[in-house]
Amino acid sequence: MGGFWQDRVGPRKVAILGIGLWGCGNLLAGLGTAAFGAPWLYLTYGVIGGVGAGMAYVAPLPDARPMRDTSWMSGKATCRLPAPCFMPMALEAA
Repeated sequence: MGGFWQDRVGPRKVAILGIGLWGCGNLLAGLGTAAFGAPWLYLTYGVIGGVGAGMAYVAPLPDARPMRDTSWMSGKATCRLPAPCFMPMALEAA
């Protein structure tokens, strides 16, 4: 969704809207989860915040259409996720 819109209006507008949606999703989740419960959390943080994070994520990516296999983008973005799990072991060994 964000990629098609980005082709028409440019990455700046997509990123700004994505950041706004992500922020609103987090704010609404924090304010209303205690009152409305888990469905509210899923809607605000999961759906609204998730769409916003996806739109903000797609904005700095290069045009992926010429590439046959774009899985390297996901791998490049998530390759550092396991690192914090191993940091305590590395610090204890040193």
